[in-house]
Amino acid sequence: MTFTARLQEFSDKRHITLEWATSVDQTGGVDTHTVYPVLSGKAYQDHQASGSKIQEAKNKSAQLLIDSNLLCILLSPNYN
Repeated sequence: MTFTARLQEFSDKRHITLEWATSVDQTGGVDTHTVYPVLSGKAYQDHQASGSKIQEAKNKSAQLLIDSNLLCILLSPNYN
């Protein structure tokens, strides 16, 4: 299972809306997709990643988020 799929599964189970902010830069005919996750309307730009394909960028970004402690913090009963 990809990191993107794992993050989507996590979001679905916890009723958290997962969206992606995306941009594309083109240099010399080569596209570079840059993305970061937006969870329940809150942007997490510090988990931004880039790739030659949007799915590659999303997967890298999802991995950054999963590898961080952010998901544990979001599940904390003290998180507001």
